[in-house]
Formats: sequence, structure tokens, C-alpha cells
Amino acid sequence: MRILRIGLQVASILALSTLLAVGFGSHNFTFADHDGCSVALLEGTYAYAAQAYTLIPPFTPPPGAPMQLGNFLPLAFAGAVTFDGRGNLQGADVVNLGGSGGIPRTIKGTYVVVDRKASRDACAFTTTNLDSLGNTFHTYNVLANNGESLMWVNTDPGYSLVFNSVRK
Repeated sequence: MRILRIGLQVASILALSTLLAVGFGSHNFTFADHDGCSVALLEGTYAYAAQAYTLIPPFTPPPGAPMQLGNFLPLAFAGAVTFDGRGNLQGADVVNLGGSGGIPRTIKGTYVVVDRKASRDACAFTTTNLDSLGNTFHTYNVLANNGESLMWVNTDPGYSLVFNSVRK
């Protein structure tokens, strides 16, 4: 379970790196029909998928442990998260760590606006999340494409994950 937690956190950092590599230049940050950034603006459900290789500390894998390539472990997950428009979120996904099969996970958390001044160009939020595997994680999010895309970056020290999600 410790490897899964490490893998999920490191994968968050790697996904963020991918988003930054793609860049924000191709996204439209204008919200033509909205005058300001608020928790209500994020209301809705967003679907996502991410994949990465996670760096894990050296260890001797026990018999039956997930596939490992050097100090890297492949990780993938896909699911959806729903924002209620009042600062709460919940979601579910399936995690595949090292080809170990699907591990179902649920997520609950809260979100807040972090930049009200960016009302016409970008809308930024932070989240605090607790998953059913015992992980607590935090993200910085940018709502774009007139509310149709949500970009995620894990902000916990020592981890990297970035990915994009789309409104369902």
C-alpha cells in the first residue's frame, strides 16, 4: 500500500510536468458569459485520465509485487470528479499501478477560489482531497476554455502530477 501511495503522489507531479510541457498557450481562458471567478463557476462533472512512470525509492519487492522497471513504476488512472458549486467535490476513479489491475478509489474534498482578479482571463482554484486509500493531496487548478477544461497540478512537496480534464 505504501508503494501505491508513493506512486500516486509522484504520478501527480509527472502529470503536471506534461501539462506544463504542452503549455497554456493553446487554451482560451476567457469566460464570455461570466463576470467573476467563484466556486459556483466550477460546478459540474469533469472526466480525466492520466498515465506516468513513478520514481520509487530503492527496495526489495516482495513476491507478487507489481511490475517494476528499475526505480520506475508505471501508473495510470481514469475517472471523474464532481464540483457542487458550493466548495465541495467528490469523485471516483480506477488506479492501475504497475500492471497490478484496477484498484477502485473514491475521493472527497473541498475547493476554494485563489485568484478573484483573474475573472475574465483565468479562474484559479485549489483543492484539498482525501481518497479512500488513505492519501491526502492538494492541487492547483485552472479553469479554461469557457469552463469546459480544468487543468490540475499537484502541489504537495516531493510529488509531480499534471493532467487536463473535460466537462462531461
